[in-house]
Order: sequence, then C-alpha cells, then structure tokens
Amino acid sequence: MKFLKVFLFYIALIILVIIFSTPLIWMITTSLKVSGTGDKHIYFPQKLLSFYDAKQADLQKINILIHSNEALQQSIQSLYKNQSVPSINKIVTTLSTLTKKPLNNKQIKALKSKYSNRFDINKLNSNQFHKLLPMTLKDAISIEIYRSKNGNFDLPEDLIKITSHQHSQQKRFTRLQVSSWKKLLFSNTLYTTGNFNKVLFEFEPRDNFTLVDAFINSTIVAVGTALLTVIISLLGGYVFAKKTFYGKDLLWAIFWSSMLIPGMMFIVPQYAIISRIGGINTYSAMIIPHCASIFGLYLMRQYIEEIPHSLFEAAYMDGAREIDLFSIIIIPLTKPIIATLFLMTFLSQWSNFLWQLIVNTSDSPYSTLPVILGSFKGQYVSDWTLLMAGSSVMLIPIVLLFLMAQKHFVAGMTAGAVKE
Repeated sequence: MKFLKVFLFYIALIILVIIFSTPLIWMITTSLKVSGTGDKHIYFPQKLLSFYDAKQADLQKINILIHSNEALQQSIQSLYKNQSVPSINKIVTTLSTLTKKPLNNKQIKALKSKYSNRFDINKLNSNQFHKLLPMTLKDAISIEIYRSKNGNFDLPEDLIKITSHQHSQQKRFTRLQVSSWKKLLFSNTLYTTGNFNKVLFEFEPRDNFTLVDAFINSTIVAVGTALLTVIISLLGGYVFAKKTFYGKDLLWAIFWSSMLIPGMMFIVPQYAIISRIGGINTYSAMIIPHCASIFGLYLMRQYIEEIPHSLFEAAYMDGAREIDLFSIIIIPLTKPIIATLFLMTFLSQWSNFLWQLIVNTSDSPYSTLPVILGSFKGQYVSDWTLLMAGSSVMLIPIVLLFLMAQKHFVAGMTAGAVKE
C-alpha cells in the first residue's frame, strides 16, 4: 500500500512537470521546425514521395492496380512535360484511366498521404533538375554540388544560398527564380538547426543590424542595470539599517508608499525627462531610470538589519573605515541577497519590452532583444519558427546565470524563513 502511494505520488509529480513544461517544450520544438511549419500541429516528419518517381509496385500497396509499369511511366512522362507539375486531380484522372475505373475515396486519400505532385528537391540529380525545371545544366550541377557539401535543403527557398562559381559573393539564383520554383519543389525535412543560424546571422531587421547586435545591447542594459541597482540598494539599505539621521522613518515611509503606485504611472514623466535631456537612443536611457529600486532597497535593509551590530562596533574599535565595513562585513555576509537582487533585476531588464521600445526609435542601433523579436510577428503573418529560435537564444543567459548563482539565489530567497 505504501509503495502504491509513493508510485502514484511520483506519477502525479511527473504529470505536473510535463504540464508546466509544455510551453518550454513547445518553444524548443517549434524553434527546430522548418520555417512555415511552426503554426501547424505537425511533430513527426512526413515522408512524401514525388509522384514523378512512382512505381507500379508502390501504387499496388495502396490498392491502385496498374497492369503495365511501362504504361504508368509513359503517363507520368506525359503529365510532367513542359517543366510544370500536374494537379492532384489530373493525377487521379490519369490513374483512373490506367485502372479503367474511377478511384474511390479511400484510394484518393491514400494517394494524397503518400505522394506529392511536386519534385523532391533532395532527390533530383543534376540531369533531372535541368530537364524538369527551367534552368541550365550548369545551374543544375551547382545545386547538386552544394547539396553534396552542405547536406539536404530544408526549403526550396534555400536555393538562394548557392553562389556563383565565378564570384563567391554573387548569388547564382535570384529570389524571383526561386519563388517560381517553389511551386515545383518540396522537401520532406521537418526539423532543422538552420533557424538558429538564420536568426543570429542572416536575419537583419534593418541594415547592418542583426540579432547578435541586439543580444549585446540586451546584455549591456541588463548587466548594467543589475549592477547599479545592487550598488545603490546596498548603500541605501546599509544606511537605513544601521545609521540614524533626522527624518529617517518619514523618508522610509515615503519610499515604501511609492511601491503602491503602479509602474506604468512612471512611464510618461520618465520619458519626458529622458527626452528633454537628449537621452533617446542611448544606453543610459534604458539603464538609469530602473536603478532606483525601492524593492531592492527593502531587501537590502531587511537583510542588513539581521547582521549583529556588535560586528560593526568591533570593526570600528579596530580602526575600520566605512569602506572597510563593506569589504570585511557587509559584502561577504550579504552575498545571497546580492545574488538574488542581481538575478531578479537582470531577469526583469532582460525581458523588458515596453520601456526599451519607447526610448529607442525604429532605426536605433541600441535596440534590444525583446524589441527585435517583436519584428518577427507581423500584422498578418508571423514566422513562429524564427520567433521561437530567437526566444530560445534569449533564454540561454538566464538559465546559465541561474545555474551559476543557484546556491546564493536559494539562500537569499529563504533567508529568515527558518528560525533557530
């Protein structure tokens, strides 16, 4: 009975983990899917065959009985002439003629699930490319060479990557050509790591600005804000915890009551101040307004108050100065809460979208990751695969930082929870 209870407990725990991890799993899965499939509930690769390569024996497996393989091949050659692909209806009509009776719904459904009317870009050789598509033999050979060196194409649009033999920077195929060939070609590939390369180095929301530039900007803003917030909060927390001065309680009450005001209320006056001093499109505009953290001040004050005052008195008797108190008492004893505040501030600024959007113009070289990722989502069409790849990249620093400071973070969050 006890074993059953433990077993059910762990089963329930695993189910809860799966449920709460579903958004993360979906994000990672979508980031690995081929562009254009991110909004579709397809998670297992489809293995469609090109009807151009259909054989008599293959059709018999889906109960379409062709009496002559030679007649089938002649009909296929007739369907695929003039460098175009036939419609599914034409294929069904041709097969009905060969079988001398109309295909039933079950046969048509099986035909559509197994065959594509287009050509598989990763199966054609150079001669077939030249024969079936409007391109020269030299261009067809370049496709086969590129495929042998770089692996299969994820999408027909990947043909644009092929460069000319004469000049390494000259594209062999134009976007207009590739766009016209999309109607003739398909790929069975569903998962790829190419989204990360595309989102990091190929995607340019504007000229000479990539996601790597946005990543650097986000790092500077998040780290800069977190460091300044920790320093200011540590100094202020020490003063409010261990010093006595006129109006201390009143000033603390004013600071504390300011937390009751929603953060959105500060956006307009903050923007007015930043714009007046010429801070638009600068790092300082994104960093300085968020360094005055009343919550951070509260955390530091409460933590430093728990440090015995006798330690400070002993340090004063030994001739320690104020700056010495920080190096020998405050910083060593407040490492957990420093790590906690740093991580919380870093996380909030790393994912800050609204303020970083407001203080940067559309052509700003200081745009951050959340703002740039917003450009993946259009009014009518959203590229979910690239958006999730970018979101996965954005998640990496947070995970690494948490793993590195996990010990101090947990200690800071649980400080004072257990009384001896």
